[in-house]
Amino acid sequence: MILRPLSPQYNLALEEAAYRECSLEKLAGRVYVWVNRPSVIVGRSSREGLDYSCSAARKYGVPVYRRFTGGGAVLHDEGVLSITLIGERRGSLREVYRAGTSLIVAVVEGLGGWARVANEADIVVGGCKVSGGAAHLARDRYLYHATLIVDSPLEGVRELTPPRTDRIASGSVDPVKYKPCPLSGSLPGITVEDVVDVMGEVAEAMGRRLAPLIQAAPECGLSSGLLMEYVDRRLRDPHWTPCG
Repeated sequence: MILRPLSPQYNLALEEAAYRECSLEKLAGRVYVWVNRPSVIVGRSSREGLDYSCSAARKYGVPVYRRFTGGGAVLHDEGVLSITLIGERRGSLREVYRAGTSLIVAVVEGLGGWARVANEADIVVGGCKVSGGAAHLARDRYLYHATLIVDSPLEGVRELTPPRTDRIASGSVDPVKYKPCPLSGSLPGITVEDVVDVMGEVAEAMGRRLAPLIQAAPECGLSSGLLMEYVDRRLRDPHWTPCG
């Protein structure tokens, strides 16, 4: 499976529209994967100057977009794989994170690496963070999404998404949360395509099917008109583009 990097605004709108508008029977049992063009994606409550830097974004020429879930700021590019799971809500947020992180840990192990979970939603390989996740719970469903840094150079990452020293000092998080690195640092030569191949095998073993996110719309019958409403809202409302 070859994934073509798409507009982050389109990917984020598609993901949210599928989660909110589609029937669960059309989405459950899938592992959706996608790649964004270079950008910084920040959480619902992320704050400029604390979680991300607009001045650094202008310096590096990287747009900043907001997602509808919580969590921190993440640098995306063609070497970062995004993963989305949508399913029936049957348990707590902790159980949702456990399901998502177990998938990613199994993929790393399938590639020949060793991984551990930190901060409930981070995946650590070789002493640094290669993956982080966020989630949303609705009455009848959940969405879990995560990034896996495969072979990104992470140019300017500490300026674009500075470490939260206040959280480190308070002991509320394992400091590894602010030590991102690519999986290729521990598994040289690994590519996004390699990861997707193994993820397909792991998903199948877990009773799921891997698919590119762009297939979510036709699979669940999401109309182009409704999808464009989500896209247009992101383009019009400055909340979703916090650095302008």
